[in-house]
Amino acid sequence: MSPRNNVYEQIGHNLRKIRQQMGFMQIDVAAAANLNRTYISRIENGKARITLSLLKRLVSGLEISSNELFAEDQNEASN
Repeated sequence: MSPRNNVYEQIGHNLRKIRQQMGFMQIDVAAAANLNRTYISRIENGKARITLSLLKRLVSGLEISSNELFAEDQNEASN
């Protein structure tokens, strides 16, 4: 994976990978985190400036580790 320009792009990239691995659509992630689907799209594209409280909702809703969203390489998330 190429280096991301910023942490928001990294989180978005990882969220998309996790979502796809889970077989979810953006609407599924939105429902799990009680967010709007278009906001999930903005997060995945690195356009949203996500807050800690929203990160918590994503992690809790998807039942994943926050490390999975911050990992620089998606393979690192399982380590």
